[in-house]
Amino acid sequence: MAIQIILFLCSLILFAYFLDLSSSLTRIPSVLSFLFLGLLLKEGVKIAGLEIPDLEGVLPIVGTVGLVLIVLEGSLELQLRQDRFPLIKKAFLIAWLPMMVFVALMSWYLHTSGAGDWRSVILNSLPVAIISSAIAIPSAKRLAAENSEFVTYESSFSDIIGVIFFNFFALNESVNGAAFAVFFRDLAIVFVASMVAVGILSLLLSRLKHHVKSVPILIMTVGVYAALKIFHLPALIFVMLFGLFLSNNEQLESLSFLKRFNLARLRDEAEPFHQIVMEIAFVVRATFFILFGYLMKTEEILNLSSLPLALGIVATFVGIRALFLRLSGKPLHPLLFVAPRGLITVLLFVSIAPDSRIPSVSSSLIIQVILITAFLMMAGLLKSDRASVNEVRQ
Repeated sequence: MAIQIILFLCSLILFAYFLDLSSSLTRIPSVLSFLFLGLLLKEGVKIAGLEIPDLEGVLPIVGTVGLVLIVLEGSLELQLRQDRFPLIKKAFLIAWLPMMVFVALMSWYLHTSGAGDWRSVILNSLPVAIISSAIAIPSAKRLAAENSEFVTYESSFSDIIGVIFFNFFALNESVNGAAFAVFFRDLAIVFVASMVAVGILSLLLSRLKHHVKSVPILIMTVGVYAALKIFHLPALIFVMLFGLFLSNNEQLESLSFLKRFNLARLRDEAEPFHQIVMEIAFVVRATFFILFGYLMKTEEILNLSSLPLALGIVATFVGIRALFLRLSGKPLHPLLFVAPRGLITVLLFVSIAPDSRIPSVSSSLIIQVILITAFLMMAGLLKSDRASVNEVRQ
C-alpha cells in the first residue's frame, strides 16, 4: 500500500508540473489547473470508494510554508537599484491605498447592514482585500520585465501590509493609543530581530563548508518565521528582508562591517539557494492548491446566495484599482486584472476567531472571490498576449 501511495503522489506532482509547463501554451493560470485537479481528485476518490483522513488541518500548515517560500522567492528576484525606487514606491502605494479604501467601503457596507461591530467587519473584509503573491508572482513572469517586477513588489507588499493590519485588529479588542503603541513596538522588534536573523543566516550561507547548506538555511528561515509568528510579530518582513539582502548585497560592499560576510562568496551561494527555493516553492504551492481544490465543495462554488456579494467585491476592488493605477501612471492593461486572491486569503479567513465570524462572509464567498479573480487574471493575461502578438506583427 505504501508503494502505491508513493507512486500516486509522485504522479500527482509530476502532472502538476506538466500543467505548470503547459500554462504558457494554454494561457490558463496554473493555480486554476491545480484547483480543478484537486476537484477531479476528490471525485476520483469518491468513485473509488477510498477512505481519506480529514485533511482540513493540513491546509493552513502547507499554506503558511508556501507563503514564506513564495515571498522569499519573489524578494530574491528583486533588484534595489536607485533607478527602481520610483517603481517600488508606486508598488507600495498601490498595494496599500486601494486595500485601505476597499476595506473601508466593505466594512461600512457590512456594518450598516448589521453584520457585526466595526472590529469584526474589518477582520472579515481584510482577507478578500489582499492580493495573493502565491498566484500573482508566478503568473506575472510572462509579462514584460517592468510589469512583472511591479507585480512582484506589489503582491509581496500586499501580503505583508494585509497580514500586519489583520494581526493588529485580531489581537486588539479595542483600537486606542495603547494598541497603536504596542503595534509600533512590534514593528521595531521585528525589524531588529530580522536584521539579526538575516545577518546570522547570511553568514552561515557564506561560511559553511558542508556540501549541504541551502536546505538547512531554508529550514531555518521557515523556523525564524514561525518563531516570530508565535509572538504575533509581522514575520513576513523578515522573509522579505532576507531575500532582498541576498539579491542586493553587492550594493552594500562599501560598508566595512559587512566584510566578514564574504559577500563575493555569498553572491555565489545565493544563486543555487534561489534555485532550490523556486523548486521547493513550486511543490508546496502546487500541493496547497490541489489540496484546496480537493477540500472545496461543489455547492460552495455554485452557492447563488453569496455570488452577488462576491461579484460586488471583485467589481469594487477592480474599480478602485483602476483609479489608483490611472493616478499613478501605470498601464491598466494587463495590471488591472493581475490582482488575484488565493493562499493568503484562505489563511487569514480560517484564522478568524469563531466569535468574530460574519455569516455573509462565508467559505462560499471566499472560494467564489478566489475563482472570479483567477478567471479575470487569465482574461487579462490572454488580452496582454494578443496585444504583444499584434505589436510584433506591426
